[in-house]
Amino acid sequence: MSNDRPLVTVVMPALDAGAFIGEAARSILEQRGPALELWVVDDGSVDDTVEVVEGLGDPRVRLVRNERHLGLVETLNEAYASVTTPYVARMDSDDVSLPGRLAKQVRFLEEHSEVDVVGAWSDSFERVPDGVEGVGEERTRWTLRPPTTHAALCWQVLLGVPFAHPTMLARREALLAMGPLDPSFRHAEDFEFWCRATDRLTLANVPEVLLKGRIHPGQVSSRHSEEQHRNTARALRQLLERRFALNVSQEVAAAIADPLAVARLQDLLRARRLLMSLVQRAMRDTELNESERVEVSRLIRFRARRLLKAAFHQGVQPFRFRGSGA
Repeated sequence: MSNDRPLVTVVMPALDAGAFIGEAARSILEQRGPALELWVVDDGSVDDTVEVVEGLGDPRVRLVRNERHLGLVETLNEAYASVTTPYVARMDSDDVSLPGRLAKQVRFLEEHSEVDVVGAWSDSFERVPDGVEGVGEERTRWTLRPPTTHAALCWQVLLGVPFAHPTMLARREALLAMGPLDPSFRHAEDFEFWCRATDRLTLANVPEVLLKGRIHPGQVSSRHSEEQHRNTARALRQLLERRFALNVSQEVAAAIADPLAVARLQDLLRARRLLMSLVQRAMRDTELNESERVEVSRLIRFRARRLLKAAFHQGVQPFRFRGSGA
């Protein structure tokens, strides 16, 4: 084990994570490369989370126990404000960092001084449950491959978070300069944060899968999907107004965020028209190279097609969209 002063602080918030946190923590502690410390911030667990962390027996682990339940946003804000190492990384208590993750991300920032935050591609996986063939096996459901350059990520964020938050590694000073996560965007605070960050920081992604994100029923996205969707739409409205001077309704923003969650036909149609106008803007964006223009256009058009599909379910006839280019 290295006696070097830590270069990276990995912040891992935890709440009743006993079933997964051991594997998550070990995936960090077994990383080779930069000297690191792992801060596990327990937010009032009532299961065996604390016992599992204490049982790791690694001096690089710092267990912080909130005196009262703060919630994810305040927990992260307090932790980020307390970090003193040059780099800070995020890690969820139910995910798995792949070998070499931190070394590759630190090297990327050291080689690209203009970049403030770097993410990576990630796999989403689940364990086959009892009663199903292959029980206990690990199966990859999908791979998230967001764009790698800042210019493309500024467009990607219109369609969702520009990279998986648990893959984040940031320069501490840049992260603090952004200010805290906004608790008013509960369950969508990461999306709202990165909407702001694309305007103020330089982002990038390592084009390699460096993290496995676990899918399970207890996740926030599963338990609070309605509130998450509402706050995601609110953050998107603000971004569209700030960046493009577009005054978009909450309903239209919600349709862009998730076409299948919106029932009103007029909102679907307005959202689709807005997206097609953004395709034209993207094709004129001089910050994008030719391949990025093609990719951004493809991503936006794909979301527009989802809106079209949702509109068809509302009874819209195909001829009404002929010549639209979607």
